[in-house]
Amino acid sequence: MSGTALDGLRVVEWGSWVSAPYLAKLLADFGADVVKAEPPAGDPARRLGPFPGDVPHPERSGMYLFLNTSKRGVTLDLGSASGRSLLLQLLRDADVFVENNPPALMEELGLTYATLHELNPRLVMTSITAFGQTGPYRDYKTTPLVSYAVGGVAYETPVGGVGEERLESYPPVRGWGWQIAFLAAFNAAWGTLAALRQRAVTGRGQHVDVSEMESGAALLRPNVVEPDYVPQDPGWSKLRRSRPPAGGIYPTRDGHISIGAADEHQWRRLVAVMGDPEWAQSELFATLTARQEHADALHALVSEWTRPQDKVDLARRIQEGGTIAFPVFGPHDVLADEQNRVREVFVEHEHPDAGRVRMPGAPFRLSATPWRIARPAPRLGEHNEEILCGRLGLTREQLVRLRGAGAI
Repeated sequence: MSGTALDGLRVVEWGSWVSAPYLAKLLADFGADVVKAEPPAGDPARRLGPFPGDVPHPERSGMYLFLNTSKRGVTLDLGSASGRSLLLQLLRDADVFVENNPPALMEELGLTYATLHELNPRLVMTSITAFGQTGPYRDYKTTPLVSYAVGGVAYETPVGGVGEERLESYPPVRGWGWQIAFLAAFNAAWGTLAALRQRAVTGRGQHVDVSEMESGAALLRPNVVEPDYVPQDPGWSKLRRSRPPAGGIYPTRDGHISIGAADEHQWRRLVAVMGDPEWAQSELFATLTARQEHADALHALVSEWTRPQDKVDLARRIQEGGTIAFPVFGPHDVLADEQNRVREVFVEHEHPDAGRVRMPGAPFRLSATPWRIARPAPRLGEHNEEILCGRLGLTREQLVRLRGAGAI
């Protein structure tokens, strides 16, 4: 096998939950030597499910196992002088320091970029926080819901289907799970690699400052600057106008299907697949403008046709007829899909506590230096002796004393 893309890169992670651990995982799975530092109680992500058999266990969290592949793990109590000293020793010859802690906490612990730059001028420090290192929100806490709302993403995610009354009866919502945290981690990965590229030229590291809120706002692209062009907030009315006149999500016998038939030729092909129903010849639906004006009635009629059918078979027939359509997949559908199987979108590997586990594979493919899981997620403190004794030169007696004092 060819070498990995990030061979020789030393990374130290002091992160929790999702964003920083996922950034470090991206680096680790492409070959970086990542040491994950956890408090003695463990990363709180160990409490996130799913769990095998739905039985909670700190070494079997599906989220934790996914976020921490290919890393080695140590325990450090950074609230103690001994724990902080050990972290600083790890950072002396590290290339990258990944963290997602409140800026005020990093200042309190003496782990600011200014301090670490003096310790190791080549260090790239990547910080992922709710609102960034500056500004009036700097020290505010967040949740996935807050990140969605303040970043503006929730504004564009109303639910309730098609129909003016139904659409307005539902408030904006956030997407499921930790999507903004994952997005921030991807942004941080790009920023980290850019900083490393610049270090190769200058020999000096820098601070990569990533905000979850800004990651969400950037997701909206030009929509977020709409007020510069449209002084009056269009609100829900714009969302209704932007609906495709013959497209969207429709119910099926076993779930839902997404159909895109906004163009005239797509609409005519969809009508042919539907068997040229009499209602489709009505003047109400004769033109794109007419279909837009009567979108609610059109949606009801198309839904009546899709509702008794199977989503996969129906999507295939619509595609063969020349119109865009795909079944709306749930988790089980995604895992079973042939395209995902051929592409190895999901991979299996063995964990000593959780057994054989399946998780998402590479987020992108490199032809010469492929992605791989080098080792399963570390057990709590699994590599204390290997890292603290082998890399930092502590004796086993010192390790025992540190453990007894609660520093590791």
